[in-house]
Amino acid sequence: MASRYEFVGDRRGLGMMQATEFVTDKRSKKADPKIRDAITEDAYKHGLILLPCGESTLRYIPALNIPRDVLDAGLDVLEGCFRRAAN
Repeated sequence: MASRYEFVGDRRGLGMMQATEFVTDKRSKKADPKIRDAITEDAYKHGLILLPCGESTLRYIPALNIPRDVLDAGLDVLEGCFRRAAN
């Protein structure tokens, strides 16, 4: 998703703990908390609870024993939220 959306400035993490930083554009890397908050709210409405952190970042920390199908379903919801935010 990082390569498909201009508002994703950075993706980082270790193991199952990952984070996405949201920016106004990839060149300036100016933090964009509004889009982060919009994605967080949209995800909640679609059954996915996300953890905002820092100025414009979302943190993802699923259980280490999460079933693959549940993880994939969550990523599908997240992709839909990104797609809607891009429009």
